[in-house]
Amino acid sequence: MLNQITKNKIEKLHSLFVELTADKEQALKEIAMAEMPEMVYNSNAIENSTLTLEDTEKILYPSRQTRAKCMRRKIWRK
Repeated sequence: MLNQITKNKIEKLHSLFVELTADKEQALKEIAMAEMPEMVYNSNAIENSTLTLEDTEKILYPSRQTRAKCMRRKIWRK
């Protein structure tokens, strides 16, 4: 059970979040899409799935490059 002090802190943080994210819907959407494979991977891992993060990314976004490939390209460019 939450006491009033905790409720007030949560409301204050929520107000700050709403203020800071105003007019940034596209950025928030992109962040959520970037985090989706990791969230799905972690959920699957809890259920003892043997899929790797890269496998999960390939299933969710078959036409996209995986995070590992993007990282390799960044390293190769240096």
